[in-house]
Amino acid sequence: MKTIPNADKLRPANPDDLVIISFSSHGYADNQGNFYFVPYDVGPGSKREITSDLLKHCISSEELSLWLRDVDAGEMVMVVDACHSAASVQGEGFKPGPMGSRGLGQLSYDKGIRILTSTQSDDVALETDFTQQGLLTYALTHDGIDAGEADFKPRDKVITLAEWLEYGMVRVPKLYGEIEQKYRTLALSELKSIGVGQGDRTKLIIFSRDGSNSSLKKGSNQQPSLFDFTRKKRPVVLAKTN
Repeated sequence: MKTIPNADKLRPANPDDLVIISFSSHGYADNQGNFYFVPYDVGPGSKREITSDLLKHCISSEELSLWLRDVDAGEMVMVVDACHSAASVQGEGFKPGPMGSRGLGQLSYDKGIRILTSTQSDDVALETDFTQQGLLTYALTHDGIDAGEADFKPRDKVITLAEWLEYGMVRVPKLYGEIEQKYRTLALSELKSIGVGQGDRTKLIIFSRDGSNSSLKKGSNQQPSLFDFTRKKRPVVLAKTN
């Protein structure tokens, strides 16, 4: 906490508070369904591969659930903008219930948390030169709040928490398509990179700087997932638009 600016001004959350936790970085899901948040200060790696030593410096979804266990907020939301992020909730064999696992999915069920993840459990999250950040983070902040586009169900000059989260789910696939079209348009001009993409679910676009030898691997658009374990729905206003 000493490295966090103004951390000394934080106070414990109470039942009247809304707590929003946003994580935008790398994510990794192992073969057992365990999810790991990869923080920026995880340390240098010798190769572009996930090792057991590297995972020791990451934050597992189970570890995060222990950190959040005693947070007594009236509403809690997590936004996870990372590859394979749905796996942070959908642990292997997870079925929410009183006797479930200690992982993040069980904590979300017990405390009525809403978790918006940027991808499915087997997909990757993109970051491009156009957005300079993950697509979900960009959609929620730049488009949703700053541009007021999350005021859409209905358009009443008020952005509620439920609207905001739903907007993220709707906007990311469209944003993905818009960015892909920009890259197609710029294919014959100077171009940098398009983050990462792999597997059969996400398109992999590679262009050289002069537009030559470009290739496109087909797949499906990036699709966020919303896990809503709230029991009592109440309108929470995040922002007002002009």
